[in-house]
Amino acid sequence: MGAIAQSIAWWCFVPGHLTPPAFVRAVAEAGYNAIDLVPPEYFGLVKEYGLAISAAQGHASIVNGLNRRAQHDCIERELRANLALAEQWEIPNVLCFSGNRAGLEALMPSLPGLMQTEDMAEAVRAFTERRQAVFKGR
Repeated sequence: MGAIAQSIAWWCFVPGHLTPPAFVRAVAEAGYNAIDLVPPEYFGLVKEYGLAISAAQGHASIVNGLNRRAQHDCIERELRANLALAEQWEIPNVLCFSGNRAGLEALMPSLPGLMQTEDMAEAVRAFTERRQAVFKGR
């Protein structure tokens, strides 16, 4: 059995407990391979320490997510921008959130609603295929 590649979440430690440089240094010294959900302004810092970014935020709001049809246009814009950043920085995963239920009788179909536009579906498919090709070669 191979070694388990570990990552650690940024938001658990920054800014509440450590500064960004102190956190990234501690993560590298502890032997982690990657950090999750790093803010884009710190991507360079993480790479300077030889660490990967294992997942990027797909859109800004966790509370008002894909379960709110009224948010789909905004989320689509944010998701497109963050897919491009993820590709540029070789981040293999982009996270999207369904959102809090907050009075909804049931969770609406989230991703299928957003993916109704053919070009958004193509953008996600293309990103996924490129990421799979990159990681097959490693």
